[in-house]
Amino acid sequence: MSVPRRYLDTSALVKRYVIEAGSDYVTGIFRNAETRSDIICISRWNIGEAAVVFNKYQSKKKINAKERMELMLNELGRMKLNGGLTVEEVDERLIADSIILVLDYHLYIADALQIASAKDSECEDFTSADRYLCEVAEKNGLATHYLG
Repeated sequence: MSVPRRYLDTSALVKRYVIEAGSDYVTGIFRNAETRSDIICISRWNIGEAAVVFNKYQSKKKINAKERMELMLNELGRMKLNGGLTVEEVDERLIADSIILVLDYHLYIADALQIASAKDSECEDFTSADRYLCEVAEKNGLATHYLG
């Protein structure tokens, strides 16, 4: 039996490090990935985009963006080493696939890249706090979990 691959978009990934609606669900995925009963999939882009979100939350939610970023990078590094995480590299092919999604569904390139990455990583599902992104992911063959 293969291990389920679960894509976390940036809005879902951040919920691991900032407590808000949906954080419990994401924490469950992380727990499963620690025991390798799930594999979390993200792209390099998610990591950079998370820094932007943490920076925004620094003034809005009074968090220390650098500390959250360091915590995330340390945890993701450990998970990657133990096989509970894969990080998709952003390359020409992913950008080309993303452009098609941008033009077909009027997405931002960052959002399209997350769907393209999930498909390329052969993920069983796609988790996001963005309802429209979940709808587009479903239209492109991914099961989704909306963190509304």
